[in-house]
Amino acid sequence: PTWTDGQVNKAISFDGVDDYVDCGNDESLNTPNDYTIEMWAYNSAGSKVYPTLFNRANQSSSNGFFWCYTYGTDGTSIVFQWSNGSSYTYTVFSNSFPKDTWIHLVFVFTNESKALELYTNGSQFSTTRTLTNALPVDDGTLYLGTYGGLTNNYPFYGLIDEVRIYNRALSAEEVKRHYEMSK
Repeated sequence: PTWTDGQVNKAISFDGVDDYVDCGNDESLNTPNDYTIEMWAYNSAGSKVYPTLFNRANQSSSNGFFWCYTYGTDGTSIVFQWSNGSSYTYTVFSNSFPKDTWIHLVFVFTNESKALELYTNGSQFSTTRTLTNALPVDDGTLYLGTYGGLTNNYPFYGLIDEVRIYNRALSAEEVKRHYEMSK
């Protein structure tokens, strides 16, 4: 990937062919309880199947995995797929990621209720989803822009900026404040 002008300072540009970022497999990336994944993203909606925003581990992992990718005939829906290590499932946030514009995306997971919330541009998008076979994910490399770190596996075409991962669930007020401070 290359660096380019972003929503906030510089962003990573993914070419939809073979670009990705390996974020490693540090223990700090484990998601045993509540967590939040936040980013700004620009969807150029390439022609590939399942363009991946982020992924940790893979579907065959006995330690669980999660995978967030775009979907639909125009690539404007977001799919969040996950597993607890024995079976996997997914939820779709239809029309949540329009093309050719910056969107502030925040995924908030609360372990006690198994709730996943997606916020776009500071507001909750759609209804809270309940994750059956819920996380945690305690092993596996985290990637941006690809599934499993392979250049031919579902590459993302667009820009990703200001990625943050928290080991807690941000409140709706915090999400709104982060959006307002960075738009």
